[in-house]
Amino acid sequence: MGEVGLAGRVAPSGARTQLNQDVTADVVGPVPANGSLDAVLAVPGISPGDRAVVCCPTLEADLTMQALGCTTADQLIVRFGNATAAPIEPASHVYQVTMFKLIRTL
Repeated sequence: MGEVGLAGRVAPSGARTQLNQDVTADVVGPVPANGSLDAVLAVPGISPGDRAVVCCPTLEADLTMQALGCTTADQLIVRFGNATAAPIEPASHVYQVTMFKLIRTL
């Protein structure tokens, strides 16, 4: 048995639906030298248990980032990494977020 997913398509039980959105955020930093900083991005529609991929084509040089997950509705935890010998202060950016939502059957 399936369930109607996004765009009116019927998805098999346990299938995932992909949602894309751009989120503007100003991360409170700096990211410490040879360290990391966890930040929360406001992502409307994300729910605990959803998976996400986040990227930022304009992210400062020498910074890395990875989506860690969602523990509170509409909030995505992202970890920024800095492998340099100096702190890096991220500017405000538009982050591209792709969410994968599990479709549950009734």
